[in-house]
Amino acid sequence: MSIASNGDVEASLMRFLEDDEKPWVQALLDRAEALILSKMSDAVNRCRTDFYFMTIMKSVEAEAVSRVLRAPGGGLYKYETEGTYTYSVNQAVASGILEITPRDWDALFGGTKGWAVAGAEMDGYAQDHYAVQGTLGNLTIDPKLYSGASRLEEAGVTVLPDDDEVTLW
Repeated sequence: MSIASNGDVEASLMRFLEDDEKPWVQALLDRAEALILSKMSDAVNRCRTDFYFMTIMKSVEAEAVSRVLRAPGGGLYKYETEGTYTYSVNQAVASGILEITPRDWDALFGGTKGWAVAGAEMDGYAQDHYAVQGTLGNLTIDPKLYSGASRLEEAGVTVLPDDDEVTLW
């Protein structure tokens, strides 16, 4: 059973399913999900815990099936000419092939193939050298200076430092 449903396919198509399409949709959705699971084995479990990923997964499955259903003649025709009139099919939206496109994979992987970038951590060089005088920038304050002595120090207890412990100060 796939994450996406007939309703998701209808939303992608922006129309109701035809009677002759309904018997095939669930099988196509299952195949689309199998293609995703072949590359992302944890996708279904991730859908259970991450609502946004589940929404993307439904969209990708439904769009893959919609590309098959939009293709005239089962995707056998790219264009058709009658007299001076030519009708062509946009292969990006109506390829007739059940596939997960590179754009779909980018959506599933968050656009980064599983890697993400955190915000840059600056050392303050530019601010120290180029800041306008009289402005207050970001300050890092030693917690001991801010809060005073700890309750243990006030009680006369000496805390022995652990050499393996990583401290910020």
